[in-house]
Amino acid sequence: MKIRLCASGFSALLLIAGLGLISPRLAAQVSLTAPEPIPISAGPLGNWSLSGVVSYAGVASSQPFPEEDNGGDLTDGLAILQKTSGKWQFFALAGAYAFPALGARRTTTLQYTQILGAVPEAYAEYVFNAHVSIEAGKLPTLIGQESTFSYLNYNIQRGIIWNDMENLVSRGAQLNLVYGKVTLNLQYGDGFYSGHFGAPSAALAYAFNSKNTFTFTTLLPNRITPPNGSFYDANAQLYDWMYTYTGKRWSWTPYVLWLNSPATPNNSFTRAAHGWGCAVLGGYRINQQWLLGFRGEYALSNGTAASTSPNQNLLGFGAGAKAVTFSITPTWQEKDLFARAELSYARALNYIPGMVFGGGGNNPNQARGAAEVGVYF
Repeated sequence: MKIRLCASGFSALLLIAGLGLISPRLAAQVSLTAPEPIPISAGPLGNWSLSGVVSYAGVASSQPFPEEDNGGDLTDGLAILQKTSGKWQFFALAGAYAFPALGARRTTTLQYTQILGAVPEAYAEYVFNAHVSIEAGKLPTLIGQESTFSYLNYNIQRGIIWNDMENLVSRGAQLNLVYGKVTLNLQYGDGFYSGHFGAPSAALAYAFNSKNTFTFTTLLPNRITPPNGSFYDANAQLYDWMYTYTGKRWSWTPYVLWLNSPATPNNSFTRAAHGWGCAVLGGYRINQQWLLGFRGEYALSNGTAASTSPNQNLLGFGAGAKAVTFSITPTWQEKDLFARAELSYARALNYIPGMVFGGGGNNPNQARGAAEVGVYF
């Protein structure tokens, strides 16, 4: 089970930039038009750039979790400093952030920020040529189609698959290879931000053309990796199949994710946990100012109500639970200013009473309304 005040996953297709490579930190789905970054001349250190985003969101739920209040908080308060030219490049993201997610308790920006720290991502990169680069530091995951940070997603809140099955950031190194239509990323780090190195990850992408890309990714941490503040089932093996379509008005980023958490006695995981989820995410560009984002998903886990193995409580609703969610999010942007509204619905199935929504934890349904305003500069 994911520790419920955090969520993991960063939906980046790590297709590499600079010198003809695709940028390593472009999200597969992008709801906002990025501004021109502020150029910085660093003399002999080359040309850098600075950009940032500040956003605030409020959320109201029909059936809040026990001891949970409706309210709002900062979703993004981030500065991005990077160098994207030359042999030596770097990327650094710093500030405060929140991970609002369906099926999870709302908590404070301060609590979220403490999970990865004030610099959640930072890495240095050496570009050998147009086909090969290496990078090292705090790297975003290769898994999934949703980003860690709100402003990069179609929706204000992340999905339940993102929250309960995906990793977020891994400390380690990565090799990036690009040849024609094929991109291969090989990462070695600590998986679910566990501090225990020995978790290889890989992404293989094939771009059929400028609009269509298929990607397979996987993460294989050591089976004895203990839980941590980012993820409870930090020994979970992930297998992810993703498709990306980007047209003039429509964008689609569906994916299917399979999770396997092996039985590990030293973690009190007396039984193996399995789960899978499928999601359809998309956006429709109405005009230059308006985008309509949406997401539908279905997730399930193994186990029964009698299970005492904590890793089988994968979705947080009890062992063997299932869930469906739906979100729709219209977004407006005028230059640096943006605003979004969101309606979402989550339903738990095969749940254990006392572990779902409402004051007594017995309501399987939750509807949420959210609104977000921000500046992207």
